[in-house]
Amino acid sequence: MAIIKVEHLAKIYGSDTDKALKLLNQGMDNESIKKQTKQVVGVRDVSFQVEQGESFVIMGLSG
Repeated sequence: MAIIKVEHLAKIYGSDTDKALKLLNQGMDNESIKKQTKQVVGVRDVSFQVEQGESFVIMGLSG
């Protein structure tokens, strides 16, 4: 049984992410979003679930 379920997760880095998220949802590629908005798409359309008893870690570059 899943105790955590995440669907279609996106993470956009920058100070004004609303426009970038709109373009992302319209299917624009990451490089074009960066050129138009100066925002960086770090995660795009990620889905996962964590089952009871499992350990799950999300780790960035800094570890």
